[in-house]
Amino acid sequence: MKFKVHHNIIFLIIITCLIALMIHPSIFQWANRIEPWILGIPFSAFWLILLNFCICGTFIVWYYTDTVKGNIDIDIEQATEEELNELLGRGGRK
Repeated sequence: MKFKVHHNIIFLIIITCLIALMIHPSIFQWANRIEPWILGIPFSAFWLILLNFCICGTFIVWYYTDTVKGNIDIDIEQATEEELNELLGRGGRK
């Protein structure tokens, strides 16, 4: 029997691990230092910024993976003029 892991589970595991790297006490204690300075900022700030960029990149890859696989199914209907007027406050209820 072949076991197939859904790609959403893989992305959730990656993001969970990256968040754990950010907030887990033992790892953050290692990263919570000023020296060495990287790009003019302390190492702790660089560590958090780097992990945030990694999480953002993971979300971008996840979005494009879902787009290619056709999992993003969003149907947008054009609003009628009456609905637009109601939302914009023109010609509202009397």
